[in-house]
Amino acid sequence: MRMIFLPALLLVASCSQQEPAGNQSASAAAGEPVQIASNDPADCAKVTLDIGPERFTEGRENFAVGTTARTRLDENFTVALAQACAEGMLAKQPLVDPRSKEKNTLFIANASEANIASIYFDNGATWFEGPFFVDGKHVQVPGPAAIKEAIYCYAVGATPEEQEQTGRCLPD
Repeated sequence: MRMIFLPALLLVASCSQQEPAGNQSASAAAGEPVQIASNDPADCAKVTLDIGPERFTEGRENFAVGTTARTRLDENFTVALAQACAEGMLAKQPLVDPRSKEKNTLFIANASEANIASIYFDNGATWFEGPFFVDGKHVQVPGPAAIKEAIYCYAVGATPEEQEQTGRCLPD
C-alpha cells in the first residue's frame, strides 16, 4: 500500500502567512488567560491520504497514486489542510482520530450518493468520504473549499442553529 506524503512546505507557508482566526475560547472567570487556537504548523500533524479498498471499490483505479484525479485530490487536500491549520480548526481536535490504527492516515472512501464530503471515525480508521466516483463513470474531485468544509465539520462542527437553518455539516 503506497501513500503520498503531503508537502509540508505548503502547510508551513500557508500557516505562517495568515493571522489566527477568531476561533478562540475565553474562560468564564475574570483574569484567566484566553486560550487562542494555535496556527503553528508544528501543531498540525502531517496527514496522508490513502484508499480504503473495502470502501472504494468501483472507480478506485481513478484515484490510484499518480493519476490525474489523485494528484488533484492530494493538492486540494494539502491546500485545505494548510488553511484549516492556519485558521486554528485543528487546535482542539486532530484531523485523524487518536483511536485510529494509522495515526497519520485519512482513508478515502467513495460514497456516490453523498451530497457533501465528510470525515468520520469508524472501525479503527478515520475516513474521508465523498462522491468521488458517481454513476459508474464520473470522477469528481472536491476542491479545497469543500475539503476545508469537511475538516471544519469534523474538527469544529456546526452549531445546532446552523444545522437547522442551513443544513451545514449534515450529510445525506
